[in-house]
Amino acid sequence: MKKVKCVIWILLCTLTVCACQSQEKQSPTDTVDAFMKALSSMDGETLDSLYAAEEPLESMLDSETDKKLVSAVFAKLQWEVGAQSIEEDLARVHLKITAVPYRKMVQAYETHVKENLESYRAKYSDMDDGTYQAAILEDRLSFYQAYTETVTTEVDMDLVYQEDRWIISHCEGLSNALLGESDV
Repeated sequence: MKKVKCVIWILLCTLTVCACQSQEKQSPTDTVDAFMKALSSMDGETLDSLYAAEEPLESMLDSETDKKLVSAVFAKLQWEVGAQSIEEDLARVHLKITAVPYRKMVQAYETHVKENLESYRAKYSDMDDGTYQAAILEDRLSFYQAYTETVTTEVDMDLVYQEDRWIISHCEGLSNALLGESDV
């Protein structure tokens, strides 16, 4: 019986050591994918842990309305993580981003409102200011969610290995890609 317990103990120790050694560090492509997932779900805490920004990314949005509108746009993001290159503690990951062309969508919404101005006046004329603002936001969010045009842009994300993990340090053209402005 002691031999069986000893063999089981040795097997368990071996499995534990093997399992610990097989847990590899997160690759640069894993970091970029996690960043894009956090961006599309507006997970500010995860975004800040993966991106070396001077100030928290979420603090750049001034109001709850801004957060809701950006969330509606970023929820539509699609991406494809491509090749990575690693040189010591620096890495570069190629990324293809498909996003809604934000400016074009805003212009389309403004045109939509102008074309339907009379029905908007009838619909919203009896509302107090707070109810009116909430209704307009809801209308705008519905329009954004229904908007289907997209633009695909390719960018390269630079990462640096710090404190036993990869952190995104720079990405030329990321803002334009996220806003569907590929030709800017």
